[in-house]
Amino acid sequence: MNLKGKIILPALLLGALLLGAGCGEETSVSDRVDELGLGSVPDPTVTNVLIAGQTNLDGMAAVQTYLTPFGFPVLDTFDNNSGTPTLAQLQNYDVVILWSNSSFSNATLFGDNLADYVDSGGGVVLAAFAHHAGTSILGRIISDGYSPYNIDGSGPFSNQNVGSVDQPGHPIMENVVTLNAYYRSAPTMAAGGISIANFDNGAPMVAVTATGNVVGLEVIPPDPNRGGDFETLVANTLAFAAWN
Repeated sequence: MNLKGKIILPALLLGALLLGAGCGEETSVSDRVDELGLGSVPDPTVTNVLIAGQTNLDGMAAVQTYLTPFGFPVLDTFDNNSGTPTLAQLQNYDVVILWSNSSFSNATLFGDNLADYVDSGGGVVLAAFAHHAGTSILGRIISDGYSPYNIDGSGPFSNQNVGSVDQPGHPIMENVVTLNAYYRSAPTMAAGGISIANFDNGAPMVAVTATGNVVGLEVIPPDPNRGGDFETLVANTLAFAAWN
């Protein structure tokens, strides 16, 4: 695994820097983030990924298949419903994406290991329904404030497109113009969370922490109803979390 140096800043300070640095009309948020050393343009071709998902809906194999064309050199899988990856296993990868459609094998242990992994330089994407009451991840990744969302997500499900974008030009939104997502959660923003974009019904779509290496993604990656730039969004969150 490549260990990345992290610059840890409170969310309010990050927001002030983003607003105050290079605010000309031709300077995007992603440009300002990159200039400050607080973010980088995603590069899937140097990003090793662990897909720590579950086998329901379209399953992990479908996610592997649609992420392959983006150039990720490693796309391994781990079923979090039947086991819990250790810190040593997680550290073989630059980023881990996880989701739940039923219970985790051990939500607390997994969350503790994820927090230790982030502390050691790893990136994490917490996809739906990791913030959903009843199927959420637990442990230090939540209790110690690593996640941009709270554990209070709920339905109902409906087909939704991209709505308001709170950070135009952010690397996570690169080439993400339209999409369809049906299976979604709608948690509230945690202290320190930074909203990147929302669905057209106003529900949250994607958010980051001030350090950028933990992303909340309120879609479930194997959604059989996915469409448009859905897969690009997933790829972008992985590369961004890995290298920030």
